[in-house]
Formats: sequence, C-alpha cells, structure tokens
Amino acid sequence: MALDTGQTRVAGTGTIYIGAYGVALPSSYNSALPSANYTDLGYTSEDGITFTDEPTIDKKMAWQSYYAIRIIETSRMAKIAFDLAQWNTATLKLAAGGGTVAAAGGGSKFSPHAAGTIAEWTAVCDITDGSVTDRYVFPRCMVVSNLETNLNRADLALLPVELEVIGEDGVLPWIMYSSDTSAFV
Repeated sequence: MALDTGQTRVAGTGTIYIGAYGVALPSSYNSALPSANYTDLGYTSEDGITFTDEPTIDKKMAWQSYYAIRIIETSRMAKIAFDLAQWNTATLKLAAGGGTVAAAGGGSKFSPHAAGTIAEWTAVCDITDGSVTDRYVFPRCMVVSNLETNLNRADLALLPVELEVIGEDGVLPWIMYSSDTSAFV
C-alpha cells in the first residue's frame, strides 16, 4: 500500500442527528435526512465523537503451547460517545435516556423516563474533512451512560451521551458511507 495523505481523516467538524428507533435510514453519505424524523443535536464539545467497535475474544490454551491454539470471537460491542453542549428538549431527553418536557408555572419541567422504559434511537453522525464527508449510521442504539454534568461558572455544562448499538436480525449494526471514492472503491 502506497503512502497517501488523502486517505487520512481529521474530523474537522460534524453533525449528530438522532431519530426515534425505526425511522427510515439514509442510503448514502448525502441522502437527505427528513427533519420530521431526525433532530440535529447542535453543538458538541470540541472532542467530537468517539466511535468504538470492539470484539470480545476468548483465547483457548493448551498445555502443549505457550500461545493460544484457538481464538474465538464471542461477541461484539459498538458504540458512539460524545458530549452535547446545547441544552434543549431533544438533547436532555437523549442524555437522560428518555423523558418528557411539559409547561410548568410559566416555565418548563423535565421528567425522566420511568424505570425500565429507556428509549431506543437511530443515530447518524456526519463527519467532514475538507471535501470528504463520512456518514456513520447506527440503526438501533440505546443510551448506556450516566447523566452526569459539572455545573460551574467556568465551564460549559455538557450532557454526556454514550450510545451502544443493539443487534437486530438482518440489520447491519452500523454502516459507514463516504464521499471518498479514491479510498473506498
């Protein structure tokens, strides 16, 4: 493989969209996301998004070998994590795993979801590096992080979100689309 700086990525900017589980999935890096089905989550921390696809490996050993004689993949876990900087109905509901917002005394009131009723989501993350766009699609996922934020006068109060992929028969756990036809052909 030749050295090619055009095949590197610096996620200079991006957008995270969330939809209720079951919404229509995009079919390319630039297919339109219906605003009725997907919500742009706005600003995130400057750390961007962390994407993980991790196998669980079981090594089978034998007395006659110092090395594993079999290596078996027993499961996989995929997730995305990010910190939301904007506080609104969509971001708070996502970070809390669900809930409701209602009017209350001239303001509003957020109520977290009932135990055992955590929401499932579809997530789409668009990453831009110059003229290249990569789109990561997570058809079915659930918030697995704690809602914990630091409220002080010196820093942004961020809403941490970690979405873990839920497997579904006949559906890819995650998909990456790219505008980069020179690297992915």
